[in-house]
Amino acid sequence: MGNIDKAVAATSPERRTRDRVDTDLTVEVLNPYHDGETYAGELLNLSRGGLGLRLDQRMQLRVLWAGQTNPGHTVAVRFRVPIGASVGTIEALCEVVWSKLAGSGRGSMGLQVVEFRADGERMLDDYLASREAWVE
Repeated sequence: MGNIDKAVAATSPERRTRDRVDTDLTVEVLNPYHDGETYAGELLNLSRGGLGLRLDQRMQLRVLWAGQTNPGHTVAVRFRVPIGASVGTIEALCEVVWSKLAGSGRGSMGLQVVEFRADGERMLDDYLASREAWVE
């Protein structure tokens, strides 16, 4: 099985334990393996257990994908979600499940949540419930 096949298999709905919700939120990824640099991107989908994202800039991807963030490594993520009339900031530590660099220079990553910070888990549950996509 090639690398692309493995990436597709790792993100297929059959391997996920929770349904994902498509989003158009922005996300910051902190790479602790490269002097704590922060990378901006788009949060493509999320669930209580994981998220899929795409990072923005080619230069950032060269740094991030140059052996610094391989599957199994931990990164921190931060994103804001609307909850009712307010906005909550969710922070979590995540393990990289897969990553790939597209021909356009943009890269995608699949992350599994390891630990939420503060009220992150509650805020995510509230957000998912508001989207009527949470499946328990």
